[in-house]
Amino acid sequence: MFFLRKYSSGKSKYPALLIDPAIEKWYHMKENTHAYFKFNRRTITYSVMLTLVVPGLIFLGCYKWHHALDFTGLGRGESPLVAEQRKRRLLERSEQ
Repeated sequence: MFFLRKYSSGKSKYPALLIDPAIEKWYHMKENTHAYFKFNRRTITYSVMLTLVVPGLIFLGCYKWHHALDFTGLGRGESPLVAEQRKRRLLERSEQ
């Protein structure tokens, strides 16, 4: 086989290391990414998505749910949703 190195330790009949050219090429590209990287449409899209869109969606989710949950003074089986508690309290007050 062309990718076997002939080095072996001691009197073993098997080589000490098997070399795969595809893995060696991948390793070289991984170690030298700075030399081969350039911005193009795909890398710019990924950069914008990871730096603006994902944090923006997290912020909007936090902003939407900021006062929606209230865990203070909850009894067993009560929901932490503030809107649901308010509706229940209003219904109880209107029935009395």
